Parts: sequence; structure tokens; C-alpha cells
Amino acid sequence: MRPLRNLLLALVSLALLAASWLAWRDDRTERGKLDAFAARYDFELRRADDVATMRLEPQADLGAVIAASMTLDDVYGSVRLKDLDSATRAAWLRSVATTGNRVDDAIERTLDAIVRRPGWSFHQSMLAQLAYTKSRRESPGAVARDAARWELPALAAIRLAPGNLSVRAFLGGAYLETWDRITTRQLRRDALRAAMRSPAFVERSYGAVASLAGSDEAVALLPNDMPVLRIAFAREAKGGRVDAAAAIRSRLDAAILQSRAEGLERIELLARRRDRYGLATEIPAWLSANRLGEIDTAAARRQVARVAELVPPMRRGRWPDDPRARLLGHLLDGRASDADGASLARLAESLSAVPDPVAAAALAEGGEPFAARELLLASDSRGAFEWTPAIVAIARAFLKRGDVARARAILEELAPTARDECDALLVLRDASAGEEREALAARLAAAAPRIYPAGAWSRSGSLALCVEPATMSRATLHVTMKASQPALVSWGWSNGRAGSFVVHDAQALDVPLSGFRGRLVFSIRTDAGGPVELGEATIR
Repeated sequence: MRPLRNLLLALVSLALLAASWLAWRDDRTERGKLDAFAARYDFELRRADDVATMRLEPQADLGAVIAASMTLDDVYGSVRLKDLDSATRAAWLRSVATTGNRVDDAIERTLDAIVRRPGWSFHQSMLAQLAYTKSRRESPGAVARDAARWELPALAAIRLAPGNLSVRAFLGGAYLETWDRITTRQLRRDALRAAMRSPAFVERSYGAVASLAGSDEAVALLPNDMPVLRIAFAREAKGGRVDAAAAIRSRLDAAILQSRAEGLERIELLARRRDRYGLATEIPAWLSANRLGEIDTAAARRQVARVAELVPPMRRGRWPDDPRARLLGHLLDGRASDADGASLARLAESLSAVPDPVAAAALAEGGEPFAARELLLASDSRGAFEWTPAIVAIARAFLKRGDVARARAILEELAPTARDECDALLVLRDASAGEEREALAARLAAAAPRIYPAGAWSRSGSLALCVEPATMSRATLHVTMKASQPALVSWGWSNGRAGSFVVHDAQALDVPLSGFRGRLVFSIRTDAGGPVELGEATIR
């Protein structure tokens, strides 16, 4: 029995050896054809690095992908002849006359590669692009007439690798070129919808899709993907197509909020697990992926504040490059009341080279007025106008402790020109009594008017307000505006965007002031269409 088994093993081994030798011989033959292809068209002179890569591929059919790629680069790329030596320059000049033969040979090499690896998406993708290139070189009509030559392999490539966005972008572009000359309407729509998943395709071809299919159809084909929606929004806004831009902005906002919420869920999960290392990776990634002021609604502010609370102890970063610095600056810019004060202090302590006024404001908001005061008194810039927000925060922190004397003392550090500012007057009034308080209340009333004429708006569409919470907590900011043509406008506070809407003719905007106090900068900007003329603003 054992001799028979040994004989069988020997026969199997010989069969495997023979199969291996045949596969090696076949691979060597195909590699020889690729080498001959590279030599025939001077690729070793013109694209030496690509040829070296082709020869390093473990199988000859994979090298055929490089050969096809070099051929396509020859057709669609460019070269600076003056930067080349004479031999290479001559090779490039010779290549002009052989482009057609080179494309045909590359197709032959790719067909052989498909036979050897029929399930490989990239072979089908290269065949589609080469076939399209061959027809395109013949004539524009040939691209439509021979559509099956590039359409079928492209569809096969997509079927084999659904996530290959490059072949989807190629097919979408080919359909755009043959828009009125082939009849695969639904197939074309499906291909364009898939191609729209590629930011590169949208960057290059969104305008063509909108022009041929119409803006409404182009918008409908877009995926709920933030990078793609940003590109499309910029295109529609630049083109002045207000309704399309508004539709994309609505979808983009929804995608941003969903992405933020999903990221925050991951952060909350890591916090529950007390995974400090995971938090130290996930939170900076969340901050880097999100433009914090892009959506600045009350709910969005709560999200950002929660992220600040969950920042773990981690290696110190440097102001202003670290993502935590951007988070701290965003919260201190009129949003400190939305955040937990202790988280602001921790953020400041986790960063080096933080400007003293910023660090002092963060410490004061975090309930550490004594430490903040020490920073102020030790600073070389003490008495400068830039210290006003920090001094106000320190004084207010002392007032919360009931320490009126220290609050009044720290307010003496205000720059003379800052004493009539809204925030300074509010805290000065709160730290005073009797006739002095009444005088400050009168000055505050003058600094906090209820009516702002049209001329109060800056050229960039900003308006500085003074909100007195005792009398304005239930008030509303009423803004009037006019547009001679439809316009998409955005509004918000402190460099943030709280909302967007389309203006038609004369229109008004009402914004509640509940939860706000002190000096605030309200802004309205035109994102598409317009222009918009801003009128009187009143606090009602």
C-alpha cells in the first residue's frame, strides 16, 4: 500500500512541476512580448521608471496594466521637450508617428492579460479606456458608433470591482461625450450617478452634467458625500444657480451633521470605555475633519462643546497648529457660555505658546480667576486692548464668587478706550451699586441701541450688536433686506453659519436673542445670486 501511495505522490509532484514549468514558460513568453513592446516604442528612454515597475510585477499580465497605462499617458499627457537630452527628445518626437500602432498593441497585450486573469477589474478597465482612445483618435463619430467596445469592458470592470471609482468616472465622461448619440438613457443615468461618487469626476465634469442634463438632474445624481457636495455647491454657487445651490446646501448640511453625529458617537463610546489612547486619536481626527463654524446652530454648538469636554489628557500641542487650539479659539469666540468652563481651562493647559490673553480667558471661564489674574499681572502686554475679553471674564468669575472687590480691582486694568465697550460696561454695571450703577446703566443703554440703520452694516455684511440680557433675553433681531434677483444668503454669529435661505425681492429675517449677552457680531453673506441690499436692523 505504501509503495502505491508513494508512486501517486511522485506522479502528483511531477504533474505540479510540469504545470509550474509551463506557467513559468508562458509567463516568460508574455514578459518577452512586454519587453518587445517597451523597446518598440522607446519606453525605456521615455518612461524608464514605468518600465522598471512593469518588470517588477510578479506576473506578466499585471505588467500589461503598466504597459496600458504608459500608452494612455502618451496620448493624454504632455512633456517638456526642452528639458530632455537629445536622445530622449528624439524618442519622443518619433513616438508621435506611432501612436495608433501603440494603442493597437496595448489593446492586444491587454486582451492577452484578460485571458490569463479574467476576474481582474483593472484589465477590463484598461481595455475600455484603450478602446475609447482608439475610437476617439479616429473621429468623434467613431466613439458613439463603437460604443460597445468601451462600454462593455467598462461595465465588466465595474461589476468586478464596484468600488473602483476611476472606471466609473471614465464611463461617466464617455457618456457625457456621446450624450445625444447613443440611446442607453437609463444605463447612462446609472453610470453618471456612480461616477458622481468620484470627487475628481465632479471637479472635472459637474458643469458638463448640469449643462447637458440640467441642474435639477445633476443635483439628483449627487451622492450624500461631503467632498462631492462641497464641489457641486461651489459650482452651482459660482454659476449663480440659486435654487440648485440651495438644494445642495440643504443636503450638504444634513451630510455634515450626520458625519459629526457618527463621529461623536464613536468618541462617546471610547469615553465610556475609558480608552484614552483611542480618544487621543479620534478627537483630533474629528476636529480636523470638521469646519467648526460651518454649521453653528445651537445643536452644533452642543456637539462641539461635548467634544471639548471629552478631550483626554494627552501630549501637549502647540498654538495655533494643534486641532485643540482651533477648538479653544472657536469656543472663546462668543461661545464660551455653551461649553463647560473646566474643559476650556484644560484645553489651554494642554497647549504651549498660547497667547496670555487667550490662556487667561480660558482659565477664568474655567473658574480659576486667581490663576488668570496672575497671567495678566505678569504679562508684558498688560493694559493693551487685546486683554479686554480676558479682563471681563476674570471680573465676571470673581463676581460669581461674590468677590465684588476683586472684580472691581481687576476692571481697573481695562484699557481706557475699552471702558465704553459693551462687555466692559455690562460687568462694570454688575460690579457697581447706587448712583454709579445708574450712570453705567445709562452708558450701557447708549451702547446697546434698539435700532441700527442700514449704514451700520460693514461692507462684508457684519453688524456689531450689544445685547443686554436683562432687557433683551426675549427680544428678536429683525433684519430687512432686498434682492433684485434671487440670492442664497447665510447668516450667523461670530464667523459661524447658523442658517441659510433664499431671498426673493424684499424679505425679513428674525433671529431670537435668547441666551446671548454682550458684544456680538452678526453677519449676513451672499453665497449665490444677488446682490443683496441689507436694510435696517431692529431689536424687538
